[in-house]
Formats: sequence, C-alpha cells, structure tokens
Amino acid sequence: MSRLFLFFKNKFSPVIEGSFWDLKTALICVLYCILVSMPNYTNFNESRLQKSNSYSILIENYRILNHQIDHPFDHHPAAENAHASKLDFRFVPALLARAIPSHDMLTRMLGLYIINNIAGFIFFMCILRLVFQYSGNRLLAALTALNFAVLYVGKSFFHDTLLWNDGIAFMFLALALLNRNSFLLSACLLLAFFTDERALFGGILAFVYCRLNEEDKPGKNLLSSAIPFLSAYVLYLVIRTYLKYRAGMDVPVGAQSGVSLFLRFHTGFPAWLSFAGALLAYKSTWVIIALSLWWMRKRKSDFLIYLFGLISVLVISVSVQDLTRSLAYAFIAVLTGFFLFYKKFNEQQRAKMEYKVFTIFIINLCIPTIQITYIRDFKIFPPVYKLIWPELHTL
Repeated sequence: MSRLFLFFKNKFSPVIEGSFWDLKTALICVLYCILVSMPNYTNFNESRLQKSNSYSILIENYRILNHQIDHPFDHHPAAENAHASKLDFRFVPALLARAIPSHDMLTRMLGLYIINNIAGFIFFMCILRLVFQYSGNRLLAALTALNFAVLYVGKSFFHDTLLWNDGIAFMFLALALLNRNSFLLSACLLLAFFTDERALFGGILAFVYCRLNEEDKPGKNLLSSAIPFLSAYVLYLVIRTYLKYRAGMDVPVGAQSGVSLFLRFHTGFPAWLSFAGALLAYKSTWVIIALSLWWMRKRKSDFLIYLFGLISVLVISVSVQDLTRSLAYAFIAVLTGFFLFYKKFNEQQRAKMEYKVFTIFIINLCIPTIQITYIRDFKIFPPVYKLIWPELHTL
C-alpha cells in the first residue's frame, strides 16, 4: 500500500501545486462521479423517455416539478405514495430553476439537473476548503474530497436524473459549515431545510462541527454558538406553518405514503439488506464516524447533541422509502470524524495521516456504492458490479 501511496502522491502532486489547486481537484471529483454514475441522460429526451421502464414515475415527478417552478408556493396534488406528493415544502430547487430561460418541461428538467451538477462542484470545493482550513495540507484536503467522491453522497449530485435534488440540500449544508457570518449560516441552513426536510437532522450535525471549530475562540459558549442554528429552525417552523395554513401546502404522512416511523418493519424488507445498505452508504468511513463518538465522549453536551443527530438520521432512514438517500444527510459526521482524526494527533502522527486517509480511500474505492430503497429499487455504482452481483434486482 505504501508504494501505491507514493505513486499516487507523485502523480497527483502537479494537480495540488500552484494556483487553482482546489478547482482542479474538485473537477477531478466531479468527472469521476459522472463517469462512475453513468447518468441516464435519455430521461431528458422526449422520444426516449417514453420508452423508459420508469416513464410513469419520471413524468409524474417532472410534471409536478414543472408546475412547482411556475407556482412554488402552491399545493401540488399527487398520488399519496409518489415522491411528487412530498414536494410542497421542498421549493428551493424550483426557485433556482426559475432562472432557466424556457417553459418547456424537459428543458427545465435538464436545467435543474445541471444545477445539481453545479451544486456537486460547489460541494467538493467546500470539502476541500474545510479540510484545508484546519490542516493547511492540500493533499489531505484532496484525499478527503476523493473519499466523498467514492461514497453515495458524492455521486448523488450526478446520477440523479429523477431529480430528487438531495444534492442541492447537501451543497447548502456544506456552505453553512464554511460560513462564520451568523446571517449567512442561518440562510444556508434555511435553504437546505426547504430543499428537503431531512436536512433538519443534518443541521444538528453541522452545529456540532461548527462548535468543534470554534472551541479556541474566546466568548463562544453553547448558547452563542446555537443562536444562528436556532434562528434557522424557528424561522423554518414559522414559514412552514404559515404556508400550511395560508396556502394549503401539505405533505402526506403514514405507511401508505411511504413516511411512517420504522417503515422498514411494515414492508417485509430483509433486515440483512437494510444493514448492508447502511454499511455501504459510508463504507469504511463508518469507522471514522464511530471513532468521532469516542473522541468526543468527554465533551458531554456536544457528544449528546451529536449522538442525537446521528440517531435521528438512522431513525429517519428506516422510516421512509429511501434508505441510502436518507443516510446521506449524515455526511457531516464523516467531516467531523476526519477533523477529530487530525486534531487528536500530534505533529509527528499528523505527518502519517495522508497515508491513513489514502488507505481509507482505496478501501472505499474497491467497495461498490449501492442505493437502496424499501420498494426494492436498487442502483449500483459503478455498473460493472452488476456483472458480479446480477441477482441484486431480484432480491
């Protein structure tokens, strides 16, 4: 492994040397994700779309999204168990899509997909900046970004031609971590919350990450750190309540709608497959997440908040149809783990951290990424793994 690391370091050095190293590294992450995810661009071609096996699901989702772009604060009726029925309070992607200079539905959907791709590029830029802020090490920052590229969360921006738009929420959560301005931090959180409600739980993990980064700042206590976060949560609740009663916006809840506490236990979905799906969401970085809990155990208030955030995401992941998508909202736990990984070591140990993070990257690279839902809809990246595991779609 050490020889492989030295080979990688020598080959990657020209990328991280000189100007625009972060732009070049982020672009490499984007290109890798696109190549591995192999997005189905035919979904944006009308004649080919009609031949798709998922035509009815796609067209329903596109139709509601298209209507939402024109009327972002209206109620959008759809079949109770359809993804489109959950979009009322997820209007930020529609607001962004209003900048697309077309009224044609598929042109708008393609434009929204491109917005997700741009969000992916910004996301990787944020990861690079966050790691470089505390380490000053370009190679370590690049390796951390590459680790995200080989996880589901990195690929979610580019394979998503169905336009679930999770990537836009991930981008705003990552931008929130970068912002030290309280107003901008709250604004980024609020935009993430109104992209997908699961970002509410990602915001809890974001709070702990920001707390850890502020521990050396004088005058920063739990309450002062919490103010911009609490502001975002309160404002979200106020706006959501207003829209519910003023505009009639609402989302269905219950087993029939695919949103019910511990839904997995009502579907007969194999427990072992749920466990495997959870493991594959973060692959070997689960070890980093587990270690972050151990390293944080003496910071009781932060530990309890962090643990609550992680448990919340896990509970949500088994309470909706999308296991892997829901777990991806805990990506900040990976960043927290890498941050604590760096901070807990002395200078001599930090010198070896590049090699350790590279080892994690290689392990994750060799493990396939699988998106699992409780309606037995599986996607595997890269698709070459389908040759190894062709039975996946029949489970």
